[in-house]
Amino acid sequence: MCFTGLIPEIVFMDPKKRLELNQPVVGLSVITLCFSPIPALGFYLCHLCETKCPINNILGHVFSQEHCFNYFVYTNPDDVSFSWRPDMDMKSILWYKLKRESSKTENQNLQVLHLPQVLLEKTKSSTYSEVMQALGENDKLVERFEAKAQSD
Repeated sequence: MCFTGLIPEIVFMDPKKRLELNQPVVGLSVITLCFSPIPALGFYLCHLCETKCPINNILGHVFSQEHCFNYFVYTNPDDVSFSWRPDMDMKSILWYKLKRESSKTENQNLQVLHLPQVLLEKTKSSTYSEVMQALGENDKLVERFEAKAQSD
């Protein structure tokens, strides 16, 4: 596959930067980096939290208590206690489990989606669900093109 333009820096891929983070990183396999030839239009989609993050805010999101909690709710609900109070620091309660999960290589594959500039511009100010709907509509369009090509 050939990419035109710049690919944004992906801090999770650089081993030196990973060591500098000094925090466990979980849930990369359910995050998608969407980018185009214009890096400023790029964003991340966190499918765990159903949120869209700007390129410069992904670390804040991945290290957030909400993301860490949602990771365990998604992967192993038995690891979390549902008898929590809003003032509880779930990240510190789950710290040992976060460290254990961050060492599993099978959960560390970031998805990367190279989108046309037009589609990224269209979804620039969209919410997570609006972006997912737009991407779903494009899947239908691809299916129609494939069906048309097969009928010819």
